[in-house]
Amino acid sequence: MIKKYCFEISSSFLKVSHVTKKCRLYLTLDYFDAKWILQFESGLAEALNNIIIHAYQGRSDGLILIRLIVGPEYNTFEITDSGIENKNFNTLKRKGIPEPDTLPEGGWGLHIIQKHIDKIIYKRSDGVNTLILKKYHSHG
Repeated sequence: MIKKYCFEISSSFLKVSHVTKKCRLYLTLDYFDAKWILQFESGLAEALNNIIIHAYQGRSDGLILIRLIVGPEYNTFEITDSGIENKNFNTLKRKGIPEPDTLPEGGWGLHIIQKHIDKIIYKRSDGVNTLILKKYHSHG
């Protein structure tokens, strides 16, 4: 059975904590392992923080839509925003640990997402950014 949960938040760091806690609760109710949930939640938190910092440039008046889809083989976060395009996602490739000197202003966010999420898809269409994060159940 597929379950879907939808959230709408403003681009505020305080809201990130609220939505990750709700997602953790829903995933706990579906009996996912605590380590697996933490990894999936970390990927979501980093993605939302990146949207706030980069797409909305720290503004708290942006809108972020999050859909959590709990499926039979994998779970998905579909995240949309109408901020600035993120050109870094277009060049995502799985790599080892990045060299700290090559990262912009701390820049560990994309690496953390890559580390904890099995499949990352980014696209932009008609001024809307969509980031899809998939994590398979067998990884955990």
